[in-house]
Amino acid sequence: MTNQTQRREPASGTVAEARSATALFLSVTAVIAAAIGLACLADGQGTVAIAAVSVAVVSFVVSIICFSADAELPAEPLAVTVD
Repeated sequence: MTNQTQRREPASGTVAEARSATALFLSVTAVIAAAIGLACLADGQGTVAIAAVSVAVVSFVVSIICFSADAELPAEPLAVTVD
């Protein structure tokens, strides 16, 4: 049976730090934009609410992409052995 998972080295160094910081910043931006969108929706400003929620969704998706690119994959697949 072949393993379909691509193995890569864990991210380290300044690139990983920058990617993690960017992902964290985008996550905070998504939360703030979602709050602004909900406030604008409650106030009756539909256009601004749609724009703010769109920014929130895009920021959240990009932050998930950054976090997943920074994730470590195990070097060896985990195996369960029964004695």
